[in-house]
Amino acid sequence: MKNWLDLNAFLGIPATEWLYGGIAALVSYMVFVSALKFVVARLDALAGRTATRSDDMAVQVLKRTHRLTVVMAALLVGAQFLEVPDKWDSRISHLWFLVIGFQLALWINRGVTIWTTGRLESAAATAHNPVITTMMSWMLRALLWSVLLLAVLANMGVNITAFVASLGVGGVAVALAVQSILSDLFASLAIGLDKPSRLAISSCSAMSPEASSISA
Repeated sequence: MKNWLDLNAFLGIPATEWLYGGIAALVSYMVFVSALKFVVARLDALAGRTATRSDDMAVQVLKRTHRLTVVMAALLVGAQFLEVPDKWDSRISHLWFLVIGFQLALWINRGVTIWTTGRLESAAATAHNPVITTMMSWMLRALLWSVLLLAVLANMGVNITAFVASLGVGGVAVALAVQSILSDLFASLAIGLDKPSRLAISSCSAMSPEASSISA
């Protein structure tokens, strides 16, 4: 049986190596899922005993672990048992970087979402400008995925300096083409930024007896 598996190859790799790689991938997947469930359960139990929000956020962030990244990580572990050409070794390392970077980006994106929701729905939400909070959330997400894209391209050997320069020139051209839309957008943002301060001033004036006597 073993001789038959050694002689029958697929893509130049013996069937025995495919068998070992498949077993390793399956075992790795089970280990990853079990470890993730264990860590989440322990953190969830710890969060129930404390009043801090950091452990609650950690639990929610870890629950955002994508099943596809776990599957890909398990398959990459199984690929280590295959004798592949040198060019595939570099491709597998690129895939590792992509999988880890994508999952880290998902975790950070989830953390930004939790932070934004908690900031807007907290008891002291009147002290937080919702427009500024939303803008910061958008900017953080745009920065996150931009950094991930550039990191992946750099890991694959792409010259990101020329890529960023070309994006800068294209961005200027697009900005000139849609300058009227951008002016309307910034005007609406200015109104949103100014409105909470006006509401705060008017509410303080309504509650202050000195303001009432002066106006009278």
